[in-house]
Amino acid sequence: MCAHTNVAVDNLVDGLRAHGVNAVRFGNVARVPADLQDMTVEAKLAEHPQFARLERLKDEKKRLLDDIARPKIAGKPKILIKEADISIGQGDKAAAHQHAQWPDLLPEKEHPL
Repeated sequence: MCAHTNVAVDNLVDGLRAHGVNAVRFGNVARVPADLQDMTVEAKLAEHPQFARLERLKDEKKRLLDDIARPKIAGKPKILIKEADISIGQGDKAAAHQHAQWPDLLPEKEHPL
């Protein structure tokens, strides 16, 4: 059911709970009175046995996406080529540094350098 105001919805949910009806209150949680917080969909979801696992997986997803978006090692860009691997002249170091900004997405044998 729905009503024109949050207060009306709260009164309905409170009355249903008083009569033993297991109602769920949808809407902005910030506008739900403290005594009805346990009736919100968010509270019902938090009671689910898998809720903690879901929150951990969401955190892990965010961490992995952050790692993909920021290919760095110890705060420095990943380097695709190493000076010890090839001999480069002073003029080539600027170009090598520019290419070192690429994310390390290709297997080592497929690097264009």
